[in-house]
Amino acid sequence: SSGTSGTGRSRGRARGRAQPATTPQEVAETEQTMQAMRISPTPGGNGNGSNGSTSNGNGNGNGNGNGNGDSAAVRGRGGFRARNDDLDTRPKDIDRLYGNIGEEVSLLCNYFRLKTPTAVLVNSFHVKFTPDIESTQLRRKMIFGVTNPFGESPFVFDGVSNLKTLCPNREERNYTVNNPAVPDQMININIRFTEEIPWGAPEMMRMFNTQMRSFLRYIDYVLMGRNYFDVKSAQTLDEFKIKLLPGVVTAIANHDGGLLMVVDSSTKFVRAETVMEVMMGCRRANPITWLEDAKRQICGSIVLTTYNNRTYKVDDVVTGATNTPQSRRFLKNGVEMNLVDYYKQQYNITISQANGPLIECLPSQRDRRAGRDQKILLVPELCQLTGLTDSMRQNFQLMRRIGDVSRLKPADRARNLKQFIQKVTSNEKVIEEQQRWQLEFDKNLVRVKGRVLPCERIIMQGDTPDTGAQFEQKSGDFGRQIRSKRLFKGLSVNKWHVIYTKRDEGLLQEFLNGLKKVSTPLGVNLLRPSQECLPDDRIGTFVRACQQTVAPMELVVCIVPNNNKERYDAIKKIHYCENPMSSQVVVGKTLTKKQGLLSVCTKVVIQMATKLGAEPWVLKIPPKSIMIVGYDTYHDSSQKGRSVGAFVCSMNEHMSSWYSRVAYHDTSEEMSANFAINIQEGIKRYFEVNRQFPKRVLIYRDGVGDGMIQHVFEYELKAVQSGLKKMYPEGEIPQLAFVIVTKRVNARFFTQEGNTPPDNPIPGTIVDTTVTRACRYDFYL
Repeated sequence: SSGTSGTGRSRGRARGRAQPATTPQEVAETEQTMQAMRISPTPGGNGNGSNGSTSNGNGNGNGNGNGNGDSAAVRGRGGFRARNDDLDTRPKDIDRLYGNIGEEVSLLCNYFRLKTPTAVLVNSFHVKFTPDIESTQLRRKMIFGVTNPFGESPFVFDGVSNLKTLCPNREERNYTVNNPAVPDQMININIRFTEEIPWGAPEMMRMFNTQMRSFLRYIDYVLMGRNYFDVKSAQTLDEFKIKLLPGVVTAIANHDGGLLMVVDSSTKFVRAETVMEVMMGCRRANPITWLEDAKRQICGSIVLTTYNNRTYKVDDVVTGATNTPQSRRFLKNGVEMNLVDYYKQQYNITISQANGPLIECLPSQRDRRAGRDQKILLVPELCQLTGLTDSMRQNFQLMRRIGDVSRLKPADRARNLKQFIQKVTSNEKVIEEQQRWQLEFDKNLVRVKGRVLPCERIIMQGDTPDTGAQFEQKSGDFGRQIRSKRLFKGLSVNKWHVIYTKRDEGLLQEFLNGLKKVSTPLGVNLLRPSQECLPDDRIGTFVRACQQTVAPMELVVCIVPNNNKERYDAIKKIHYCENPMSSQVVVGKTLTKKQGLLSVCTKVVIQMATKLGAEPWVLKIPPKSIMIVGYDTYHDSSQKGRSVGAFVCSMNEHMSSWYSRVAYHDTSEEMSANFAINIQEGIKRYFEVNRQFPKRVLIYRDGVGDGMIQHVFEYELKAVQSGLKKMYPEGEIPQLAFVIVTKRVNARFFTQEGNTPPDNPIPGTIVDTTVTRACRYDFYL
């Protein structure tokens, strides 16, 4: 990707390099590029380089802060998951974990160093509550209510079952305390020693992170879902009925530069209306179809429970005589009760809609790991919807307001980080606890060394690798340099069809004239299209017109009045799935500005021609006989567990011709098997086109959460290697590099020279030291 980011992250283009080619010049160029990208040149290697990453301007492209991340700081459902800290994915025969190509640059990053003692041992204990208490707040309240369970020694409790302390006394402890929520109920607390932990052990990372969560509570941050938020600083957009909660995401882990804590900002969007209010609105709008309408709005959404700030993903809305808070009964500690009684006893909440519907949620992976695999029932009036709907995202006014609040400039982000660490380290409770544990945070942002890769040249028709237009890395664009040049490989667009509405009829002729004017200099022979004027802009009207446009038409251009996502999706679905044909959608309002019309026409012509097989430009890629592979997955919430994998691979030396496949899967094992089959089919197609097998295969694997890295490393990589062996003649296995790409990471990098404000690094900046992991062959791009 290219462009600059407003978040302090480095963005750039990733171009993989494989193994040395045949001539001395190619060998030198290849080795230099591999050093820059940290890809091992060892033949037959199975390197798994993780965390090659790019970023976008607001967290995940839509500002909701969700996603997955790398092993150092993983954001999954807004928080940090258990890490595969002991999984070493480095190739065994590499002798250097960093590159040396490019201009060195000094960067600041959103990490703080944690200073620890060296001669202290920590004892770990297991905590059990009888009867069981679900609320982590009540668990903590009862544990910390016990008078000096470890004397003067400090201890930290994770709110579930793990407790760590410096107390040398390992005797089993039992306490009986009152349940704060049920005064007449007595709770037995059993604290049992489990193991001794050296200070530098991976298990200590859990303690550090648990302790940091306590520090966040000390500074009045509130846990919602998996992240902590500063509720006191919430901003409410009354006109849009939405509240923005600023928060932080933190993670402490061992890195190449030592023990570091990453701190990133997070924003939670909480809608003012409850799920019950959404249901009632659907009922008022249409009493007959209200349930189906409500399910469309609610199912697949994340809700926040108002009583304990936990988040759940809604799977279904259930109704009927046996599915109400009053009628749904279950056993709790051997006592039968309904949901009305449960919420009254556990949280002192009175349910007003006792005979209303319930929402059903599937257990999370964390719940399943803990043995809780039953479906979870929630009361709609106690749940608030979070996140933004598609209609909200299309609301320009709302998104601008959200951007003003949540999208920070690099200087503002750096200032907020310093203010945050100052707030933490100056808190009296934090100071006291850190002194007892002999810990201390450095108050300065960690400084790292980065490298800026040399600029690429954009090669078009008539250019050589040395005369192509130079990519302006600071601006992240090359449109101006190529404006008067011909495409590297042009073509003729002979049979194409334009569909438009009556309201855009006045723009059509000027648009077609503009396309014709810019196409010839670009090397595209654009013939006159057939035209069809629609009476209205309804989705069904466009769908019917697209269905009736058949071969020998090569391409359909639809001019639509606005950015209606449903209409766009419907048009694309027709031409991807039902009536296969290249399609181009143009928003009519982009054609109204005469001053920029030719620029719009240039971009449209390039897209049209490329979809039909043109090659707009190429780059100099030294390794010959290399196939680039890309793979990603999409999880459709409406399909209940079914996902789709998308596979592409390059077919020529310029990486401008591609072969693609898609396959559905229900499990990770099935997905990995499909991936291996896709690679075999890609190799087969490559041979058909080039009459030879590729000597190098470079895989970019997206869609891998931290919890899946071990599966990919131990199963998927082996399946790919096995598939390649089946395709190649004996003794001719290609050299392989397997790169896991993680786009949603919490690392932020800043440039700062002298007293100038922090700014974004330019695209093409690489960081491969200090904040990288010792057990990974990783880098940030």
